[in-house]
Amino acid sequence: GDLVGLYDPDGLFNAATIAAAIRELGRERVSLWRFLSEAKIASAVAATSIAGSVDITTELQAAFDFCAAGLGRKLFIPAGFYKLTAEVTFTPNNAFSTTDYTSGLMMEGEGMGKTIIVNSVGSSNPAIFVDGGQLMTNPALGRAFAKGQRFANFTMIGDGSTTDQYGFRCRGSWYNTWENVRIISLKGTAILIGDDTATNPDTTANAGNIFISCELDRNWWSIVNSVNNDGPMISIFGGSMRNNTRG
Repeated sequence: GDLVGLYDPDGLFNAATIAAAIRELGRERVSLWRFLSEAKIASAVAATSIAGSVDITTELQAAFDFCAAGLGRKLFIPAGFYKLTAEVTFTPNNAFSTTDYTSGLMMEGEGMGKTIIVNSVGSSNPAIFVDGGQLMTNPALGRAFAKGQRFANFTMIGDGSTTDQYGFRCRGSWYNTWENVRIISLKGTAILIGDDTATNPDTTANAGNIFISCELDRNWWSIVNSVNNDGPMISIFGGSMRNNTRG
């Protein structure tokens, strides 16, 4: 809408500078609701259990693509019950970068007990896949990993409909942080690091994974490290990993 009541006594603002400021604000944070219909927003907010969760698979992929294009790095997911029924992939676009660093994804909810994501993805697929490996094998994209991902303040819960589920999978991604994230009741692996048969280990290198005050509970496996390079660094600060029946 129009900017109303803008105080500009020195005449410093014009259409170009205002437009640039708005673009910068857009890069700071974008809400998932920007991509949802009003009906889906209303249903997600009204739901009181996972039975009422709203399928956001297509919309979350659109939001990831938006962030990957450098238009909004921080993705905010308001309180509500949401559901993923297929893999959603974040592949950073570093075409605008002049360094070896890409624009990582920052995805944040309103809290463990407020933003709930139900994992209804089929067997052997992750709900969320951070894929930076292709950046190393495609010269046109430059030599860089996905770097600086952060996931915070939400719960992911398995719906019990299938086995061999994954919550997150990371390939060719560095400096991933999970903070105040709860992953529970997956008949599979909460977080899978690597697990790729690529002959070039650079495409699957993962390093600097940090877990802060997270809860990984009642999954088959909590964190599985399957990387064919020297191995990632994993740091855990507080939190709980319990009742994960197979590891």
